[in-house]
Amino acid sequence: MESVRLLDAIIADVACGVGQDGARREGAAPEDKVAPAVHSAAESHPPLGRTRALWLEDTELFHAEARVLAVEPIKGAAGWAIALDQTCFHPQGGGQPADMGLIKPKGGGPPFSCSMVRLDRETGVVWHEGEGSLDMPFVVGASVECEIDGARRLEAARLHSGGHLLDAAMQAAGCQLEPAKGYHFSAGPYVEYHGKLTPEEREVLLPKLQAEVERLVRQAIPTNISIDSTGLRIVDVGGVACPCGGTHVRTTADIGALKVESIKAKGKFTRVSYSIAR
Repeated sequence: MESVRLLDAIIADVACGVGQDGARREGAAPEDKVAPAVHSAAESHPPLGRTRALWLEDTELFHAEARVLAVEPIKGAAGWAIALDQTCFHPQGGGQPADMGLIKPKGGGPPFSCSMVRLDRETGVVWHEGEGSLDMPFVVGASVECEIDGARRLEAARLHSGGHLLDAAMQAAGCQLEPAKGYHFSAGPYVEYHGKLTPEEREVLLPKLQAEVERLVRQAIPTNISIDSTGLRIVDVGGVACPCGGTHVRTTADIGALKVESIKAKGKFTRVSYSIAR
């Protein structure tokens, strides 16, 4: 399936977004660095097939049907991890937060509240985690319905596309610093670039960058997603492309109002912080 091939392409990249030329590394957010939950999966069943990554096919896919492949307790916590044959839940990584939502048994029954989603990059299995009772929420083979928080997904897509838009705006403003990493969470999103600018250069750049952002948003440039010759997923926002496994809006206009909050030196990098209108 196409989405399985796309997942193959981003397994090594969803947590860092590294292109072959090293041009962009989607940020390891503070939340990304939390130690992964430990499941007993490896001890209890044979290897699972890779999860079909429906989030790659349609940013606005908020509902999907799936089949339960495994249900495992999270060691040391009162919760469960569920593996499905396919999912519309975006896993945390690539500078983007995990989707949240519900997994409902088809035909009725209590839903499972999913608060964290993780991609096992070695196996390609996506695990949906949440708190739960001692009773196993689903049996293996059960048919379920996935329902993500659509507002959270769309905000994440706007923030992620907004970060990519800054790359295009930086070039248009005459700044040729190479992107290093991006952090696209709602709390303090930013993009860091290799190299440092003087205080005077940062002061001059900020209004130019803001003007270019606004111009690109007004132009409503379509987002283009393709697969390169190596099988890597490439996302083009505002005319600038880079490897990415995240969700994105359809055009730059869908990002909405984006404000460049600040341009600061961070060690060997230049950090451009931004926000989007709620």
